[in-house]
This record gives sequence, C-alpha cells and structure tokens, in this order.
Amino acid sequence: MLSNVRMRSCRGASQGPWALLHSLFCEVTPPHSPASASVVPRTGDMEVLDDLAGEAADCAQKNPWLTYGYPMHRMREWGSHHKLFDLLDERSLAPSEVRDFLMLLLGGAELPQPELELSAFVAEVARRQKDLEQPYNPLRKRRTLWVDEKRLKYAVNTRVRGCAIS
Repeated sequence: MLSNVRMRSCRGASQGPWALLHSLFCEVTPPHSPASASVVPRTGDMEVLDDLAGEAADCAQKNPWLTYGYPMHRMREWGSHHKLFDLLDERSLAPSEVRDFLMLLLGGAELPQPELELSAFVAEVARRQKDLEQPYNPLRKRRTLWVDEKRLKYAVNTRVRGCAIS
C-alpha cells in the first residue's frame, strides 16, 4: 500500500502531461488484476526523442536553417508548452512560425514580419545571434550559429516557397 504522502503526490500528477508517468508509478492496482485492464495510459502529449545527433538530423530535414544544439535538445526532453519545439522534426515551419520560434530562441523585442520585410527580418536575426554562444552542431561536428542566415532567407521567402496558406 502506498503511503499517504506518496498518494497525495500521485493524485496531483495524474493530470496533464505527467499522466503516463502517473500510470506507470502510482497505480495501486496490481498489473495483472482484472481492474487494470481498464487503465489505459494517456500518451497524447508525449513525444519520444532520439539522441542529439538523431534529432538534429530529423530537424535538419525539415528546417535546415536551424542548428539543433544540446540546449534545444534538453528543452525538448524536459518538455515545453511551446508547440513549435515539437514541430521542428515534423514539418517545415511556416514563415510566421519561424518568426515566433526565433523570438523564443533569440529573445528580445518583436522581429519584423518575414513575409513583409524579408531583408530586415534576416538582418535582425543575424544581429541578435552574433553575441550568443554558438551551440555545438552534431551534424557538422563543430560550433555553428543557431541560424544559417542564407538558408533562413530561402525558408521564409514566400516568393520562392509559394503561398504559405494550406
């Protein structure tokens, strides 16, 4: 039987993204009892990540302008309420999503709209990242800037990509 303290902590963890861990570690029903057949762990909010190099390769296929460094990998491992981090290895980000993601990554004031002010957008990204510590790039096996400006310009240029409405 679980102690009262452990039971209280498990009750609080049974909601939200911790539901799977809750079901694995806090259930008091023996795993082979008939009652356990109705307990189905929720995994909707959980994503299984590969190692750093594997995730970097996946992200580079969809968003080649981004260096997938160790700090970003750690953030994704621990979870973030910003869904843009989950999309990095699933699909290419739309120009407005790239802007929102880079505001999270680089900080500071609002970035220019890439669809309207492409050159100003890329120039501001370059200015913001020049003073940041460069992350280790597992694909190039050396430190690089967070954002490859040439690839970024191509990725958010709607004239090259076509219409962003899907």
